[in-house]
Amino acid sequence: MLRFLVYGFKILQFTVFIGSCYFHGDGSLLSFGRSPWSLGLGLALIAGGQTLNLSVFYRLGKVGVFYGDRFGHQVPWCRGVPFSLFKRPQYAGTLFSI
Repeated sequence: MLRFLVYGFKILQFTVFIGSCYFHGDGSLLSFGRSPWSLGLGLALIAGGQTLNLSVFYRLGKVGVFYGDRFGHQVPWCRGVPFSLFKRPQYAGTLFSI
């Protein structure tokens, strides 16, 4: 159940993001009149953030990501990448993406 709520929230986040791009882009989703450096930096941050989020899913699996330890599942403690780079890599990835 929690997994479906998280997926629904991700859809809501994506919808708000697209709406914000449209609103602040004066009716366009991409504003090519802006600096290509800012577009490149933004895309790099989004790619890095999503890579962190995906690596958390890879390391912990669905059970670990969706609080399986609180429901009686055994989730091994992980110290490898990305947890060796950040204390909370999924939160860092989310901030990079935003």
